Amino acid sequence: MAGTEVDFKVKAGIVVEGDATLKGGDGAITFPAASSIKMVDGSATALVIEEANTAYQTFHTTNAGEKIQFHKALDIDAVSDFGSNAMTNVNIDSGAIDATTVGSSSQASGAFTTLLATNTAKFTASGQSLTTVGKVSVVNADEDNPSIETNTQFQVNGPALSGSDAASSKNYAEARIHTDIGNDDVAGTTYNGMGNALVLDQAENIHTGQGIAISKGRSSTGDSWALGREANRGNTGNTDQFTIGYINKPWDDGVNTTGNPLLAAQSVLSISTSGNILVAKSGATLGFVSNSQTTKIRGSPSADADVIYTLPINAGTSGYVLQTNGSGTLSWVAAAGGADGMGTGFTVSATTDTTATTITQGDDLFFAASGGLTAETTADGTVTHGLDIDGLTAENIASGDFLAFADISHAGNATRKDTVADLATLFAGAGLTASSAVIAVDADQSGQITAVGTLTGLTVSGAADLNNNLTVDGATISLDATTSLNIDNSNTTNGISIGTATSGVPVTIGHGTSEVTFGDNVTITGNLTVNGEQTVINSTAIVAEDKSMVLGIAGGMETASYTRSVTTVTVTSTSHGFSTNEYVYISNAGNSITDDVYQVTSTGANTFTFVSPASGTVGATDLQHSSANVTEGTADGSGVFAPGTSLHSIKYDSSNGWTVSDDLDLLSGKHLSINGATTLSATTLGSAVVSSSLTTVGALNSGSITSGFGNINNGSSTITTTGAITGGSLVADNITIDGNTISSTSGDITLTPDGAGEVNIAAGNLNYASTAVTSTGAELNLLDGSSAGTVVNSKAVIYSSAGQVKANTVSVDAIAVIDTSTGTGQSWNGGTAYEVASYAFGTFRTAKFVCQISNGTDFDVAEVLVTYKGDPPADDAAVYLTSYAYISTAASDLGSFDAVKGTTTIDLKFTPVSTGTYAYDIVNTVLVK
Repeated sequence: MAGTEVDFKVKAGIVVEGDATLKGGDGAITFPAASSIKMVDGSATALVIEEANTAYQTFHTTNAGEKIQFHKALDIDAVSDFGSNAMTNVNIDSGAIDATTVGSSSQASGAFTTLLATNTAKFTASGQSLTTVGKVSVVNADEDNPSIETNTQFQVNGPALSGSDAASSKNYAEARIHTDIGNDDVAGTTYNGMGNALVLDQAENIHTGQGIAISKGRSSTGDSWALGREANRGNTGNTDQFTIGYINKPWDDGVNTTGNPLLAAQSVLSISTSGNILVAKSGATLGFVSNSQTTKIRGSPSADADVIYTLPINAGTSGYVLQTNGSGTLSWVAAAGGADGMGTGFTVSATTDTTATTITQGDDLFFAASGGLTAETTADGTVTHGLDIDGLTAENIASGDFLAFADISHAGNATRKDTVADLATLFAGAGLTASSAVIAVDADQSGQITAVGTLTGLTVSGAADLNNNLTVDGATISLDATTSLNIDNSNTTNGISIGTATSGVPVTIGHGTSEVTFGDNVTITGNLTVNGEQTVINSTAIVAEDKSMVLGIAGGMETASYTRSVTTVTVTSTSHGFSTNEYVYISNAGNSITDDVYQVTSTGANTFTFVSPASGTVGATDLQHSSANVTEGTADGSGVFAPGTSLHSIKYDSSNGWTVSDDLDLLSGKHLSINGATTLSATTLGSAVVSSSLTTVGALNSGSITSGFGNINNGSSTITTTGAITGGSLVADNITIDGNTISSTSGDITLTPDGAGEVNIAAGNLNYASTAVTSTGAELNLLDGSSAGTVVNSKAVIYSSAGQVKANTVSVDAIAVIDTSTGTGQSWNGGTAYEVASYAFGTFRTAKFVCQISNGTDFDVAEVLVTYKGDPPADDAAVYLTSYAYISTAASDLGSFDAVKGTTTIDLKFTPVSTGTYAYDIVNTVLVK
């Protein structure tokens, strides 16, 4: 017999602060008496009925906005009576409103996805019209949902023209604007003169294309005509004129491209605002039909300019023809004799009139071209002759041959001939002779050649005497002498200049192993760079005006221009080779930029920058910088060296700084200073020396050790004193005595009395963590034998590290007892009830179980409240339980709980759904009856 499961009853109100899920099925929420559901006021989502996160119904309680909103279709199976309330903004997607007048006495706007009228839709009110914010499609009766083109707002659809539709009278689509105007209306004074009109209108006064298109075909197959205002694509100019255009593609394929038939490129006929009519296609004709025959006018295919012909003002006279004055104005003139206007013709003669040929109507006039001559006749009959040199026969020219030339001595520049030999004689002049058309150069040109042009080579085997200035301008000038080469000048004012004309020209003197000797003083206005291995100076004294000497410059020094903006200095140096974050030595910059080493902050192909110590703005000026990156490695080993019996030096060491190989002997009264402070004199360390690494000193007979003195390391020697040691803390190994505190820097502090001695602490003098210990020794002994987390008889209770105390059962004021039960590795069969906890009904009546059941993967946890009726309970039916707060980590519960009557106990059982290995933990709180 199973126990009776009862509902979970709440006598007072229940508040669920999280989500609540009811799995009771039909009637999960039941109100046994008249009740109400109250919602929060002033909220747009006071109550939302939803599936997952999809809202079905929302209750709005905001002030002046109270409403119930349905988010899904509303299916009402019964008649709905709205009383005197208006039903507004209703979207009826199915069904019908039959035999019902909508808006009979009070009309308002209505919105419809599809408005279907089986008869006629009328707008009877004055001034009303059909207005839509979407598209209007007039459909064929046989087509309910025709497609409408993308750019179309109004479309009339005809029948598909297949089968019986093709044979009907309505076998095409038609949109008609029909007007019926009475005669009396036309005669009225208010009639505006219009019968009907199709108006293509736009609001903006900006030129755009407007027209009527006639198109056939789809998907790039077909063509279209259009007439209307010419389109202006891409705002290329205002061409406000009427056009008729054609293109061999459907309208939809060209309207948004350059294929729009209303564009000027597709125009066939256009009319400007001045009334000018233009047949726009090249080669097109303007035709007139008469007596079934067509007379056409066509423009010249070779026209090269715009021409306007102006007709004469009268009709002319018989036998007259039109003639232009050269500017397009036509006039009537008498026609020449003969039907063709040639009269009796004209004659053509190749030489004299005796062999002339008469040309009349129908004869051909032929202009021959031969022997290298060409002939070309233009449209106006002009014949042009030319000489085609490729048409001549090739032959070598000889002394007796003739050349044609224009004789400038003749008034008309008559064409003459002369021989090649005469031409050579004409060209011969001083130093030149001509014989049989050959020009020769005289061997003796003395007095003839006073100047020559550029010589690609000149060899002089004898002496060359240049008594005037010599200017030699060439890529390479080489003076090579086998004995000596002397360059001298007796002018002591101007002297000898080499390479002074152009800035930046390199000048090299001497071979790599030559000895170059300067016999006089040498003044160098630019930089002096010596690339040899050593520089030997043999003089009495070296005098230098410079105040500084820089050693170890990487790559030497270069001059470059620079500018400065605030603290950023930009140096323009072609192919400098620096990279960002390298270092460069800068000198002679001025403008508050001291000679120093600066880090490169940014590099370009021909520029680099660094940060100056001062700000400002400086235009282009010059500085000097090292040619390569300076590092501690480039500075390492730089110094001054003096060889004696050994090498004496002051040298920079990148690891140790400046090293001096010998003693420094300061004169009497001098001292050593660091940063301006005296560090050492002949007898005394300076006052700025506050620490020292001295290892041995003489006896200290005076003075004192102040608070700033460091550790005293006496090694293994003993420090003894007969006086008291006073002052700060006393440190012995890891133990520090400081005032009233004894502390350890590592490990424990152990107090070990001698022999049987004890460490005595007077009562009341023991303090732990600022709290006085008042327990007596006997009270502290209660902890002896106790372990954390256990209860020992007659001993103190000690919590475990997790804050727990372990006992078999715990009694609370003899009213409640807390007990537990547990089990692991339980082999349970599905559908079988297993006991997991129990309590004696002779002692206890009510129990509360907190349960955890696991199959090794998922967990069921719940609270089960159990009690019974009678004393003892008569049977299982007298045992009552309720399960609540049930949580399962699986898709469904692992099983269910039940409570039954045992021999002396009330047993809690669990029935698993599936067979498997289970574990359980139960906490049972039972109340004494």
